[in-house]
Amino acid sequence: MHLLAELPKGLDDTQLSQHLRAAGVEAPPLSAFYDKTPWRSGFLLGYAGFGKTEMTNATHTLSRIIPKT
Repeated sequence: MHLLAELPKGLDDTQLSQHLRAAGVEAPPLSAFYDKTPWRSGFLLGYAGFGKTEMTNATHTLSRIIPKT
């Protein structure tokens, strides 16, 4: 199961994905799924198979790394 998380315009999903990966959260950038210029910036977040603690920790990591707008 997956959740599509769209980012505000102007945020680089590829760069943020790399920062998240370094922090232990795998969040593939949506732009990687486009053949040409992406029309959305965001992440494809998988959540099946993760427990409450893992999801809580990942959520805190996302909120710490993604800039507030």
